Amino acid sequence: MWTDKYAPKTLDAFSGNPGAVKETSAWLSSKPAKRGEGLILYGPTGTGKTTFVRLLCKENGLALVESNASEMRSKAGINKTFVGASSQATLFFKGKVIFFDEADAISGSSDRGGAIAIAGIIKNSRHPVILAVNDLYNPKLRAIRNMCKKINFTKVHPATITRRLKEIAANEKITVDEKIFDAISRTANGDLKAAINDFEANVLGKKDVSYSELIKSNWRDNESSIYDTIKIIFKTLSAQNAREAMYAAEVPPDEVLEWLRENVPYEYQKKDDNAKAYNYLSRSNVFRGRIVRAQYWRYQAYASDLMSVGVAVSKKERYTKFFKYQYPSKIRKMGQSKIARAQMNAFLSKIAPHLHTSKREARKYGFLFSAMQEHAPEAWRKIEEEIEA
Repeated sequence: MWTDKYAPKTLDAFSGNPGAVKETSAWLSSKPAKRGEGLILYGPTGTGKTTFVRLLCKENGLALVESNASEMRSKAGINKTFVGASSQATLFFKGKVIFFDEADAISGSSDRGGAIAIAGIIKNSRHPVILAVNDLYNPKLRAIRNMCKKINFTKVHPATITRRLKEIAANEKITVDEKIFDAISRTANGDLKAAINDFEANVLGKKDVSYSELIKSNWRDNESSIYDTIKIIFKTLSAQNAREAMYAAEVPPDEVLEWLRENVPYEYQKKDDNAKAYNYLSRSNVFRGRIVRAQYWRYQAYASDLMSVGVAVSKKERYTKFFKYQYPSKIRKMGQSKIARAQMNAFLSKIAPHLHTSKREARKYGFLFSAMQEHAPEAWRKIEEEIEA
């Protein structure tokens, strides 16, 4: 597989996350003076956390004691493998790193003991302990999280993915349409490994690959899909065309609605057309709310027709002016605030039992929690200690 064939052999060849790479290297250099502190590398799959740890150990002359935590579920199993390794010196290397890969994958009744065992190893190990996780705020990591420095590995930028795919194409002596690099880089969603797998699946065994061939092979270009969907809805006067575009969309209806809501005022220049379109979007949103509350999914047909056919027939005539549709600000803001929202959800899950209420009710006191953090830090620290206990 090309993911193995073209895996980086040195740190210089590692792609993406230069800040996280530098910060992790600095932590490892200072680790002997910080016994009792572990390191958590967190971020989506395909960002290179595991590969980076292996390269870091290799280039620093360190032995790597590695395990996939999903295969080491019990306290006894973890202790058997790692307690000795964490306390013993190494004969043939400068040092040693204890590495728990996929540490958030521990699941089942034995995991509580497993997490405690890992916490004990971090506390007593003579050697650096590193964990790689996808979900930093998984409740299973509660016993470990506060003992570790945390470094975020973000999604790999599409430009970085494109550059790597071009290097592979050159090495394989394949002539590839530039559009293919862009399409695969966008749809990989920051996962370099997935991008390389997709690239291999579509060009392996060929010497000259065109973008039209990629489309014929049922390649799903999500960004192009959503642009095509809203373009048809905005430009057509046919209810049938709008309905078909909606049902052919390769993104969820909720996302289509956000794209339409963001771009209606740019596309529909006449006030009456604009008002009618937003009226239909509002009514579609009402049905979406009923779907969520009643879990009655037959309403989805009404919601989809209101947002597609409704917006399409709101205009009296077709607008011919070209406009580059804007990415929905709501989706962008939700992506930017994802970590903050995850932190708040994790906190509410812990504090709700202490307030003898549901997480939903506890959320109503969010403004008080924020005020305490800012104006009464000592009292806030005591609350954190109590709910973590």
